[in-house]
Amino acid sequence: MQDNIIGKPNALKQVNLAFVRRAIMEKGSATRAEIVDATKISVTTVRTLLTEMERNNELVEVGFDDSMGGRKATRYKLNENRFFGVAFCLGNAYVRYLIVNICGKIYENGAFDGGENTTESICKFLDDLTVKMEIRSIGIGVPGIVNGMGYDHKNAQGKLENCPIGEIISNRYGVPVILENDLNAIALGFGRCYLNTFPEERCDDINMAYVHFDKDCLSAGFLSGGKILRGHSNFVGELGLFPVSDTQTLDDLLASPLEDHAYAALVAKLIAGICCMLNPQYIALGGDAFRKDCLPLITEYFNDTLPPKMSAEILFAGDKWHDYFDGMAHLTAEQIFANLRLVKE
Repeated sequence: MQDNIIGKPNALKQVNLAFVRRAIMEKGSATRAEIVDATKISVTTVRTLLTEMERNNELVEVGFDDSMGGRKATRYKLNENRFFGVAFCLGNAYVRYLIVNICGKIYENGAFDGGENTTESICKFLDDLTVKMEIRSIGIGVPGIVNGMGYDHKNAQGKLENCPIGEIISNRYGVPVILENDLNAIALGFGRCYLNTFPEERCDDINMAYVHFDKDCLSAGFLSGGKILRGHSNFVGELGLFPVSDTQTLDDLLASPLEDHAYAALVAKLIAGICCMLNPQYIALGGDAFRKDCLPLITEYFNDTLPPKMSAEILFAGDKWHDYFDGMAHLTAEQIFANLRLVKE
């Protein structure tokens, strides 16, 4: 694919830089020879790029490798705090923000009032921030259906309207911008935190459902093979709209006064349905409106519903903001060096 950009030396240089950065990041640290081996870029080009990266304060020398004779090889790692991404988590009147480094570690976090126009408030925050540090990517978690560089959400009249927040911010700052549905980000964050607790499991193998009970709606995020499931038009997970009768949806039923046993039986049937369709290994239940005290009852009903091979382990998700932050930090950090990609025409 590089033959398409041979006549564009600056573009080819940026591609090679991206390969070098990725090689160092994946290894944690690397010598020049290891980078050449991983990227298949010539020794001369790698030497030139490393020199430029050192001048740009992108690299940190972390020692020397043992040598069989001659000069010892310098080992490099990326300067984690040279470039940053910033993620915004929308969800109420306040906008929560995370400044993340290239490894996805949260460097700074806080919140500010979204005001009457959330997009304008975010732009004002970014105008001030970009004066202080080099921002290479922007992530926005939104409480709605992602549609291109905007998202659809219900207005005060209950009708869907589009907010082009991603398009506005992308045009203004010229860096990669990623929009993600809040439940997808929460599901990803919960899955990542679970894997950190049980590192023997592989990210590529995890299949998980995150079911979120909110005051007004029931929704979910799904991971399959470690990847977010989105569906044809990004409407995966709108569980509350599922009709349970001619006049009621799941949202309607959950909003009605249910005794503990009736509530537990309903939730058990819901997650059994998810198992029948997606066969996840884990199902996490959480949200402000989830009745945690019913969890033992839900598990009891659920265990009597399906054959063991179709069943899933039920987990409790107790901190949605922690999971939301982790998911958005990861997604935003992934985009820091994603502003140039090779595309085969």
